Amino acid sequence: MNIDPILIEKAIYAFELLGDLIENGVHFVFKGGSGLMLLIPGFKRLSIDIDIMSESD
Repeated sequence: MNIDPILIEKAIYAFELLGDLIENGVHFVFKGGSGLMLLIPGFKRLSIDIDIMSESD
């Protein structure tokens, strides 16, 4: 799979954002293509957005 390095960089930033949310105590459910990309071996789609669901106070 030939992927533009810019897209890979954007995906890395998106995952870093998830880490920041966790470090700040934000409880959320991670879903969508980015979540599937981490769970399914050989998943052939690069998603650069993050889909989360969180309860509001």
